[in-house]
Amino acid sequence: MESIKHSLTYSGGLSRARAYGFSGFSPNTRPAVIAVAEAIPFAQLTEGSTERLYALKGEIVGRGIRAVLGVEMPVYPKRRFQEGVPQEFQGDEEGYRRHFLGLY
Repeated sequence: MESIKHSLTYSGGLSRARAYGFSGFSPNTRPAVIAVAEAIPFAQLTEGSTERLYALKGEIVGRGIRAVLGVEMPVYPKRRFQEGVPQEFQGDEEGYRRHFLGLY
């Protein structure tokens, strides 16, 4: 069975790995993992709410980290990057880029 891509925008970095000569592998692209993920009734669990979906994802990741590593990982509400951008950069992409590059 061929692997399927679970996202139209997320490649898992596999194409970049191949470009640099690495044999890329992501456990998230394994057919068994994809099958389990597809079987989760996200629509019913979240009642169609995007906010509930993001909260559920955070809870799942947090539980996984706790189970595997024994560490409590803080889970923060999902935020768009743009929400954290200072007012002086709002609508000024070039200014923001100049500032960012100036840091390095």
